[in-house]
Amino acid sequence: MVTKFEKINPSLEPSHAFAEAIKIAPKLSKDTIIVVNSCGDAKKDRDILRERLGKH
Repeated sequence: MVTKFEKINPSLEPSHAFAEAIKIAPKLSKDTIIVVNSCGDAKKDRDILRERLGKH
């Protein structure tokens, strides 16, 4: 969702924060603003993802 709408590929660390923000957003008032800081790009995590997903 973040990649689709924001045109960024977050690394694994902020991806957890994005997932939590997306999960809790519907429970908050429409006036609430959520800010998630995304450091880095997923390029550094590609090998980790390939290994964990079994796509060597």
